[in-house]
Amino acid sequence: MQTSSTRPVSLSIISLSLAGLLCATGTNAQASPSPSRDRPLTAAPQLSISGAFTTSLSIGETPKLVIDGPLDAVIVEADDHHIAISRAPGSRGEVKLRVVLKALDELELSGAQDLRASALNGKHLDLKFSGATKAVFAGNYETLDIELSGASKLDASELTARSVKVEMSGASKADLNATETLRVKASGASKVRYRGGANVETDVSGVASIRRI
Repeated sequence: MQTSSTRPVSLSIISLSLAGLLCATGTNAQASPSPSRDRPLTAAPQLSISGAFTTSLSIGETPKLVIDGPLDAVIVEADDHHIAISRAPGSRGEVKLRVVLKALDELELSGAQDLRASALNGKHLDLKFSGATKAVFAGNYETLDIELSGASKLDASELTARSVKVEMSGASKADLNATETLRVKASGASKVRYRGGANVETDVSGVASIRRI
C-alpha cells in the first residue's frame, strides 16, 4: 500500500518540476532581447563588399547597415573614407544586407555577390567587380569608370551617365547607358551592350563583343 501511494506523489513532483523548468525557460527567453540587426555606418563614400551576400544599396540621410542573418557572420570595418564589409571565416548560411550610404563614389565587389542599387546619384562613380558578382543599378551620375573581371555581370541600363569608361575581361557582361561618350576596352569572352546616344570608342580583342540595345 505504501509503494502504490508513493508513486503518484513522485510523478506529481516530477511533473511540477518540468512545468517550472519550462516556465523559467520561457521567461528567460522573453527577457533576453535578440541582438540588434541595425548598425550605424560612417558617412564614407567608398564601399567594398566581399564574400557571399545578397545586398540592397541606396542613398539616404542616415548611413546604416541592416543585417538579415547571423550577426557574427558579418565583419564591418569603417573610417571616414571607406567602409569594408566581409564574411567571417567559416561562416555559413544566407546573409542579406541593406546598406544605406549618404553618398557613393566608389564600390568594389568580390566573391559571390548579388547586389541591387537604386536611387543613386552623384558626379563620379568607380565600379570594380570580380568573381561571380551580379549587380543591378539605377540612378544618375555624370561619369562612370568601370572594371569587370571573371564572371561578373553588371546591369547599369537604368544608370544614366554622360560619360562611361569600361574595361572588361574574362566572361564578364555589362549593360550600359551613356548619353555622350562610351569608351570600351574588352577582352576574352566579355560582352557589352549599351543604350543612349553616346559616341563609342572600342578596343576589342578575343571573342569579346559590343552592340547597341
